[in-house]
Amino acid sequence: MMAVGSVSMSLHAAGYTTSTRAGVQAQAAAEAGIDVAAASLATAICQPVYSSSTAPAFSVTVEYSTLATSPGAVDNSWVKGCPGVATAARLRLVSTGTANNVGAAGNSSQDLRIVEAIYPYIPPPPTFLITPSGSSLATSHAQQEPLLMVMLFWVQEHFP
Repeated sequence: MMAVGSVSMSLHAAGYTTSTRAGVQAQAAAEAGIDVAAASLATAICQPVYSSSTAPAFSVTVEYSTLATSPGAVDNSWVKGCPGVATAARLRLVSTGTANNVGAAGNSSQDLRIVEAIYPYIPPPPTFLITPSGSSLATSHAQQEPLLMVMLFWVQEHFP
């Protein structure tokens, strides 16, 4: 009888330990997905879905809302995809992380984690209407730095 109890406790401990590990891996993967999507959006490149090709894997969906604040406990204002309208006010990234090593002994409750991040939407700066040509292509490095600094400031200001 003690052997059965000992085996049962060992299986429970193994299941609990592997489930905890899976939860940590899935959470890290989901958070990494948010970071990847936010970094891409900071460069004014938007994809409706971001995903990883290595484990632990993540999948991030991009949504936008035209409302500046949430209307309450239930917010049905989200539209899937990249904001293509000038009236977008918020961006939501919903990331699902998947554990590389899933829980054992039937403990699979933490194999997936979902992380959500909401940011104010600031449209990217306008593109330049003048295409450099001729001698304007031969600008010095010093002339390019102020533009780089302005762009860097814009990204840091709108995606902290």
